[in-house]
Amino acid sequence: QQQPPPPPHEVRGLTLSEEYVVGIRTTARRGALGGAWGGGGGGNIIDQALTPVAYKRGVTALLVLYGLPRILFSSITAHECMHACLKLHGYPRLPLQVEEGLCQLMAFLFLQDVLAAPRPLLPDLVTQPRRLGEMSEEELRVARRAVHDIEHDPSEVYGGGFRRALHCWRSIGLHETLAFVKAHALFPST
Repeated sequence: QQQPPPPPHEVRGLTLSEEYVVGIRTTARRGALGGAWGGGGGGNIIDQALTPVAYKRGVTALLVLYGLPRILFSSITAHECMHACLKLHGYPRLPLQVEEGLCQLMAFLFLQDVLAAPRPLLPDLVTQPRRLGEMSEEELRVARRAVHDIEHDPSEVYGGGFRRALHCWRSIGLHETLAFVKAHALFPST
C-alpha cells in the first residue's frame, strides 16, 4: 500500500534561546584638545565599535504541542533537545540544513530505538492496566509513520539535512560527525 505524502511542515515544537555577545567597545574621539571639533572636555564621539570576543547562548524553554501521542511528543522533544544541546555546548551558528538535519537525526534515532526494543506481551487492557513503558499497537504504528515521514521528507532543510546527517552517522559515527560540525559548521564530506 502506498503511503500518502507527508503533510507540509507545521510547528509542533520550538526551542527558545538567547544569544549574548561579549565584546570590547572601542570609541574614537576627535577634538579632545579643544580644536575645531569640540571645545575642551572630552571631544565629540565620531565612531564606536564592538569587537566580539565571545558569544554566549542560552536556552530559555522547549515547547512541544499539547495533545500529541506520547511517542510523537517524545520524538519532537528529542529533536528540540538537540537544538538545545547545539546552543548550550558551544556550536557556532549552523546553516539551517545542518542544524535541522542533526535534530531530525536525533528524533529518528530515538524512534529507531523505540521500535527495536523488545516488547513484552501486551496485557489485556480490560483486566490489567498497561505498564509504563509498554506500547500499544497504535503507538507502534505512530512511531513507524514518524520514521517514514522523517526518511521521506521532501524539504531541502529538514529532509535533505536529515539524509546528509544520516549518511555521516552511518559513515563515521555520531561523535565524529558532531565534532566535525562543531569545528567547521558544516557536514563532513564522506
